[in-house]
Amino acid sequence: MGSSQVFPLDIDTLPKNLGEGSNLAFQSQPIRYQAAPGRVYPRKQPLGICGPGAKQAGSVIDKLSAPPPATPWSGFVGLCDATIIAKGLTLTGDNRILLGRGLMLNPKSFPQAPLASLAAKDPAMPGTYRVDKPEEAIYLAGTVCNLGLPGARIYGHWIVDVLPRLYKTLGHGLVIDHYVMGETRKPWQNDILKAVGVAEDKFLFWDARQYRLEAERLVVPTFARISSELHEEFMDVHIFLREKHAASELGSPATDKLFIARAEGGNRQLANRDAVEAVFADHGFEIFRPELWPFVEQIKKLARAAVVAGECGSGMHNTVFCRPGTRVGVLQSSANLSFLQGQIALHAQHDLYYLIGMPIDPKEAYLKSSWRVDIADAHRFIAMLS
Repeated sequence: MGSSQVFPLDIDTLPKNLGEGSNLAFQSQPIRYQAAPGRVYPRKQPLGICGPGAKQAGSVIDKLSAPPPATPWSGFVGLCDATIIAKGLTLTGDNRILLGRGLMLNPKSFPQAPLASLAAKDPAMPGTYRVDKPEEAIYLAGTVCNLGLPGARIYGHWIVDVLPRLYKTLGHGLVIDHYVMGETRKPWQNDILKAVGVAEDKFLFWDARQYRLEAERLVVPTFARISSELHEEFMDVHIFLREKHAASELGSPATDKLFIARAEGGNRQLANRDAVEAVFADHGFEIFRPELWPFVEQIKKLARAAVVAGECGSGMHNTVFCRPGTRVGVLQSSANLSFLQGQIALHAQHDLYYLIGMPIDPKEAYLKSSWRVDIADAHRFIAMLS
């Protein structure tokens, strides 16, 4: 593994290609095709909120009321002779690294924590970075689409990040020879690609820690979100998948009640999860574990749901497949006030409710700390949802 010095290049400063998306220009210097501008979307206001976390943390209400930042512009960056390294980072031929809010790589805070082992500020020259660049390379001719990102092995990132970028590329008629992801392939990823209609051999997975990828021509689609803020295009792929795979379910009223169980392990563990799940089961909720179901069956399951509740996380991102008007109840810790699920509810036209629990040890409250929900609050929350 070698280390290379690179200079930042903010994609917001790139010249615009004014042609159609299918005529995206490719040259040695990156150029952007802006399909849609960014804009500010309001925070989704919950119809109900309960739990001790909500009572003691006025910041919950304050954050809901605060004006959110604008989403980035939507589109693509095109360039020739580019290099892709781990976490989806793109390097130009003249040793620059593509950054930008539209790539979820804010130049003001780069490198973010997930990239700490890969990139760092170069103390020898302020304003530059050192990045790990494998000495061995894979060379791809033709046009390559880079869909890599930090967290690419996590299901939830495929739902909120990979799928919207893939669908945007397909929808703009770009002729892509290979879609690439610098991670090893997982079976559930094949299921997702098949559901969208992308052939497995069109999508190249590789170990980006061992090999860098050299692309003759590269397309980098922007993200449909920045943190919790979603661009209006975000729901396009999820509506497409729901209508394609759950057409029969959509012909009948939604009646199911689901509690989406969070997979064991990981961060933000709900300490009394079993007791909370038992309360929901007693109230007629099916305890639904998405990881045990094929992807298309998950879509059908969510399309039949009238009420969905669960812990904030990847599993709850599946509510993108619920139809408008679904009542969505989000359980989360006061130490992890994410609004991503709320903004999904905004764009998917869901009714939103929050149950805010507390960290096990308030003195050690932080993003990844364990937390709990009062069982009495769980009963009140279910009444709210009903």
